[in-house]
Amino acid sequence: MKKIKKRVFIPALAVVGGAAILGCIRGDLLSGNLENLFNISLDKLGWLYQIITAITFVLCIILSFSKKGRIRIGGENAQAHYSFKSWFAMSLTGGIAVGTITYGVSLPMIYFKNIFGELDGFGVAAGSEEAAVFALGRIIHEWSFFPYSIAAVSALCIAYMCYNMKKPLSISSCLIPLLGDKKAGKLATVVDVLAVIALVLGLSGSLGGGIVLIASGLKLIYGIETTQTILIIITMLFAFVFIFSSIRGIKKGVRVFANINTYIFYLLLFILFICGPTLFILNHTTTAFGYWLQNLPLWTFDTGILGGETLVKWWTIMTWNFWIVYAPVTGIFLANISYGRTIREFMIVNFFMPSLFAIIWFGVWGGTAINWQMEGVVDFVPIIQQVGPLRALSAFFNNLPFTKVMIPLMFGLLILSFATSADSNIIAVSSLCIKDEGLENEAPIWVKLTWGLLCSIIACTMILFTKEQEGLLAIKYMGSVGGIIVFGVFILMVISTIKIFFIDKND
Repeated sequence: MKKIKKRVFIPALAVVGGAAILGCIRGDLLSGNLENLFNISLDKLGWLYQIITAITFVLCIILSFSKKGRIRIGGENAQAHYSFKSWFAMSLTGGIAVGTITYGVSLPMIYFKNIFGELDGFGVAAGSEEAAVFALGRIIHEWSFFPYSIAAVSALCIAYMCYNMKKPLSISSCLIPLLGDKKAGKLATVVDVLAVIALVLGLSGSLGGGIVLIASGLKLIYGIETTQTILIIITMLFAFVFIFSSIRGIKKGVRVFANINTYIFYLLLFILFICGPTLFILNHTTTAFGYWLQNLPLWTFDTGILGGETLVKWWTIMTWNFWIVYAPVTGIFLANISYGRTIREFMIVNFFMPSLFAIIWFGVWGGTAINWQMEGVVDFVPIIQQVGPLRALSAFFNNLPFTKVMIPLMFGLLILSFATSADSNIIAVSSLCIKDEGLENEAPIWVKLTWGLLCSIIACTMILFTKEQEGLLAIKYMGSVGGIIVFGVFILMVISTIKIFFIDKND
């Protein structure tokens, strides 16, 4: 039996478990404290989030096209452990949680109709053709190359330090180029504890959104009322799938689920693209890409002065924050499955291809939703205003072609999308809690089970023991606070990456 790192496992368990207990007793108090932390950090550090994210984007571009791209993770003779297809499937689904599906409809619509004032700073008329292009262009900015650069830089730093510099497969190894082995070793426990706490909080938030989304879909489509019993059943279903997958391990669990999930992604995209407003999707997505390129400098560095607090703080920076939650721990998983690949191949699979997939996904789903709104097929605006963004997707389901086939596929996709994101991260989190670090030395089943159950309990209690909207806000803030916790660590990882590849000799 592998020995547990008590200095990592116990403090992280205490903090996360305390959050779960507080959520049961005083969900409103937990939500209020999380909100305060969130507001303070994003109000004061929004400019830094923008700069760091811009740096990661540039780093990925340079590393992809420079001679550094020829460096092989693990050394010249290293052999890849997984096929290209399985590698991409695990990379794609490991970074996509329910957020991509959730916001595939609601976020383009929010921007398109200026529901919360997102267009106020740009002089774009709500509901116009320019608004449609703006909406899809802004989505490209917030959900493609920039967020995936955050994950890619973190993973590359971990991979190089572990497999090329022969350091432990851990987050703290990324601090060695800056602090040296001795000082980095002293900080290792603190870094690992923070990463575990952040990731578990982020996963809890993602799971909570998935629970509410499934429940609202069942009510709208099948007339099943959202009772406590239904919410608990949905939570148990989610928990069973991703905990089962994590217990099975990477080859027998994560890889299999990831391949299945990608096939469903591809099938749904194909059906909706062919049966939906195909020409509208092609025209508006293409134009939106050009619109994004035209506005890239401004959007990259705008701290809210021009775009406004609603757009920049509550959407853009919130998105960067959410991805930073996952970056360090997800980086461990992505590093492990990328062994034997060159840096150029690494960037293709972890940066370029998932970014292009996100553009296509939002172009098809968001473009279809915008077209339906224009043509009067369904009015998403009152649904979002009166009930919330999550319910917009349920209304979208109800108007899909081949409803009897598509709706069950969508529910299955939601469950698998969370599972294939959560299972890989539960494995990585658990690996930080054992002394034999590395995903090839996976943690005992009971450790994975502990973190999986805690994520489920926190998510469910936030919904059960608060009003729905308060619970959703608590979940939202929970994920954001997780990003705040590891933000400093992530900055050091970015600086280490720069030092490794552009200052130190490593060719």
